[in-house]
Amino acid sequence: MKIIAGKKVKTIAKKENTVTISAPFSPDKYAALIVYANKRGEKVEDYVADSLEAWYRKKVNRHIREYLDAKYELEFGAPPGPLNIPATEPEESDDVPPSES
Repeated sequence: MKIIAGKKVKTIAKKENTVTISAPFSPDKYAALIVYANKRGEKVEDYVADSLEAWYRKKVNRHIREYLDAKYELEFGAPPGPLNIPATEPEESDDVPPSES
């Protein structure tokens, strides 16, 4: 169990389907992150995954997240964690015109 934003949340099961992401980053900075994480008994990959999860919950519409959670639950038998992070609705994007009322 982790504490994120002051709330206890269940961590994501490692058996789920995942994607691999690569990004340009200084090898020296990465090495420093590995040293720091190892001193704490953690992994850099966990920090990146936590950051992506938080970004996903901030940017992706709640209805889409609920749909994906239900789809995941049908496939794996349990909802993906963390589920208890309060998320704001996504910010408006500049590349999508506002809907007309």
